[in-house]
Amino acid sequence: MKTDYKRIVGNSNISEIEFSKGILGILLPVFIASIMIFSAGAASYANQTDSIEIENLYIIHFDAPVESEWGNTIETIGADVITYHQGQGYEVRMTQSQAEIINALPYVSGIDEYPNSYKISPDITEGELSISLLKSRTLDDTVSTLLEHMTVLSEGPNVNGHTIIGSLKSTIDIQTIASMPDVNYIAPYIEPYLEDELGAQIVGGFCFHDDPDSNPSTPYRDTGSSGTYVNHLGWTGSGVTIAISDTGLGDGTVGDAGHSDFTGRVVGGYDFGTGGWADEHSHGTHCGGLAAADCYNGNGVTYAGHGPYYVSAGLATGANLYAVQ
Repeated sequence: MKTDYKRIVGNSNISEIEFSKGILGILLPVFIASIMIFSAGAASYANQTDSIEIENLYIIHFDAPVESEWGNTIETIGADVITYHQGQGYEVRMTQSQAEIINALPYVSGIDEYPNSYKISPDITEGELSISLLKSRTLDDTVSTLLEHMTVLSEGPNVNGHTIIGSLKSTIDIQTIASMPDVNYIAPYIEPYLEDELGAQIVGGFCFHDDPDSNPSTPYRDTGSSGTYVNHLGWTGSGVTIAISDTGLGDGTVGDAGHSDFTGRVVGGYDFGTGGWADEHSHGTHCGGLAAADCYNGNGVTYAGHGPYYVSAGLATGANLYAVQ
């Protein structure tokens, strides 16, 4: 239900607007202080009587583009600003008493109850749902109610409140859930899946352009060759020396610096008075591996359970390395 809109200026001309702004600049601090005193008194009375007002979602409208101090004032009154809403307004969680106080602020043009339709994703068809709930004094009761009427896949707290994932039983429908004050959004649940194997193929484990079945859970190529797409175009770093200016390389020896993935391509190193270019912190060796590790011709270790994706594949598998510490 929409409140009556207030207009500070109405059809005033420019000089009247400037005059109104000047008056507001004088009276607004006194007005806000009075609101804070009233709010504190109301809170004290609520505590004494042990009464609990239900918090609901609202949209607060403003007469002008939102200024940051307006949000601060609204939160000082006790409301919880959820997000900026399309147009000139905030989605806010608050009690009816707080809404009445905020509606009296000179820059607030009106307040709408948050429509339940805004809480429901247009992409919902059938299947599992993800229901997001906001923190409140009644959250535990709402969670308990939903758990009774759902077949739950998972549920638990999050930064903003609580999330429940599952399917609805016949004892409840989406519209009923959307009408619950603690419910913020209902969306279809899309089961996440890992894509790191695809990243491993692109970086060096296997070549992504020879995909035989378009399934990211299986190798893109089951032959003995390895490397990225650019490697197979002929760019392997051969004839190039890469200087790794970091904490050193491996055990500080020419050849493979103690790591078979460098396959004899560590050509030397230099230290600035540290007594050698051995890597005592591992970071330089890690960076050298990103640049030039050849794990196919080196350790040959693959990720278990995901096909022949090679562990620690680098990009320029033919380049030489030079350590600078």
